[in-house]
Amino acid sequence: MKTIKIHAIQARAERLNQPEMVEIYEDMSEVWDTVNGVCIMTDENHSTVNELWNETLIATGAPRGCTKCRGLR
Repeated sequence: MKTIKIHAIQARAERLNQPEMVEIYEDMSEVWDTVNGVCIMTDENHSTVNELWNETLIATGAPRGCTKCRGLR
């Protein structure tokens, strides 16, 4: 299971102009806890959303060398 800060997901979605990714994370998460600001998801679902981000980076031409944009760990 992966725990990810919701504000990190939102910031990344805003930075890449992909607000629908927040909804995708929420839909794929086991727990979406707005009180504590965390999303908990299975490793498999985390891998899936990271692949979606990578496709977004390629499609938008975002710089791939930026560690802040490449993955939520």
